[in-house]
Amino acid sequence: MSNHRIASPLPLCALLVTGLSHAATIRYQVTDVDYGAGAEAVESISRLQRYTYYADGISFLMNQEVDIVFSAELYGMISHGVISQAFDLMLFQPNNPPGAPGHFSALARSDIAPDEGPWSVDFLFIGPGQPGPQTFFINQFDEKSNFIRTLESGITSGDQGVPEPGTFVQLGLVIVGCAVWWAARRRSVRTAHRSSRTS
Repeated sequence: MSNHRIASPLPLCALLVTGLSHAATIRYQVTDVDYGAGAEAVESISRLQRYTYYADGISFLMNQEVDIVFSAELYGMISHGVISQAFDLMLFQPNNPPGAPGHFSALARSDIAPDEGPWSVDFLFIGPGQPGPQTFFINQFDEKSNFIRTLESGITSGDQGVPEPGTFVQLGLVIVGCAVWWAARRRSVRTAHRSSRTS
């Protein structure tokens, strides 16, 4: 059996595994905010919560933005955004204008190594249930802050580390690719063995 038959599917498996390992992941934790205002605290202040974000395996080049979306149906005011000085941070309020989502928008001022963070932002949750995952985008801008394209998107995941649906799809592709490679390898071995027996 020739080595190229065995080796040819290996780059496919390697690419699939690489795509799986480099997928952008943003984890979050939700905590209550205590400003220490005492018994006279305004009700809305007492209900403020905080998202703390952790970017796993994401490196940013200059003029790349992470944009975390706050649904207008679920969130009221967002405030007190915290991020490193390597980013320019802007908070866009949900429902301003009415029906528009809010945004936690952080634009990289320079190239930034992976796993930058953590970041945080306070919010008022107005939806049913509990605050949960959010949509995020990694966007590319030019040096004049003109949008070029979206590089990647996903859903934030709770800190328990449950894989997102996109991760399951990529894992499935890895398994299918390796299964095809293994089947082709076994068939080549059997064909070679039969040929040697009939010759």
